[in-house]
Amino acid sequence: MSLDETVQAAYCARLLALQTISQGKRKTDIKYAVIKKIKWQVEETVSIMAVPYDANSEERTVTCKGKHLHSLCGGKLKGRWIAGRDVQEKHKDMIEVHFNISIPQVAKTAGGQDLLSLHGFDGQECLQIDGRNERTAIKVNHRLKLDIITGEDTFDRTTGKLVDRKPLWKTFRAFYPIYIDPMVVGDDIPEGVFSAGDPLPIYEDAYIMPPHYESAL
Repeated sequence: MSLDETVQAAYCARLLALQTISQGKRKTDIKYAVIKKIKWQVEETVSIMAVPYDANSEERTVTCKGKHLHSLCGGKLKGRWIAGRDVQEKHKDMIEVHFNISIPQVAKTAGGQDLLSLHGFDGQECLQIDGRNERTAIKVNHRLKLDIITGEDTFDRTTGKLVDRKPLWKTFRAFYPIYIDPMVVGDDIPEGVFSAGDPLPIYEDAYIMPPHYESAL
């Protein structure tokens, strides 16, 4: 949580890159991967699901009727991160980068959006799934996307001098799940989300019913 009213959620990220040191072409050469830039994005995937509603059927196959992927926010870091040169260090081949991620209030997460306002979905298609025995559900997932741009430096093992440098070596992409849980109050829930006529779930199996302690005395 953040005390900044303009920030919806804030995170401290820690990137660990392992096995960043390798043998060079010559026995005296050692190559180091160098992280030069990190681009990050928080993405949201909204899926419209069709959930069968048939009390007489035991099989309920949930199908996806459509997806929408969009970016909530992003940023980038520039620098020069390289593993330690001390060969006695325990994790000498590891690069560690710390950075902050902030999701602003202006980012339109699904928790603050109406289902019908999602770009790419028509309201009639969302609410009138094929057949009357299917209900519509919305599933929201968030993930952190990282694009890591690296270079490569080659050093002489004996002298420690730089013998070769590649400004751009490889680009890596990685995805990590991230959880955004905005708090919704009663006034923010649109009318019609919960039908008044829907009964509460009840116990249908006598074996999982709570015991009657009075009859056991």
